Amino acid sequence: MKSTMLSFLIVLLSVQMLLAANPPPPPPPAVPALDSYKLVIEWPNTFCLVEPQPPCQQHPQSFTLHGLWPQAGGRSLVNCPGSPMEDQTLEANKGDLTKFWPDLRNSDFDKSKSFWRHEWDTHGRCSGKPPADYLTMVFNAVKKYDVQKLLAKNGTK
Repeated sequence: MKSTMLSFLIVLLSVQMLLAANPPPPPPPAVPALDSYKLVIEWPNTFCLVEPQPPCQQHPQSFTLHGLWPQAGGRSLVNCPGSPMEDQTLEANKGDLTKFWPDLRNSDFDKSKSFWRHEWDTHGRCSGKPPADYLTMVFNAVKKYDVQKLLAKNGTK
């Protein structure tokens, strides 16, 4: 009986020592619950004056999207874990991306993919949505809150 108890204690101690030496990895940080989105738009000519390097290649004469940023407690959520933005998702949204969310520094669609991936990696992942659903939400918001139409409606041209 004593030897069984001693064996049990030795095994238990060995397991505890193993666990202490190789603790499981910590869980990923929890993403705060988002409570709103910030629709960030820009006037391209002003952006190109303020951020002259590298020079802009496009100057649309309309407001363009800078991003749709998930918010929590009044702060932008950034760099959350999530899936990557795949080429096929970007290709499927090419028309809306080039019209509403142009890469002002690059007019080549394929070269602009890194710009949209950066926006997805920095902000979009924090939406908790898959990339295609996030882009749908982005373009719906841009179309719904068309700043130029809102300004024109109120007498500003």
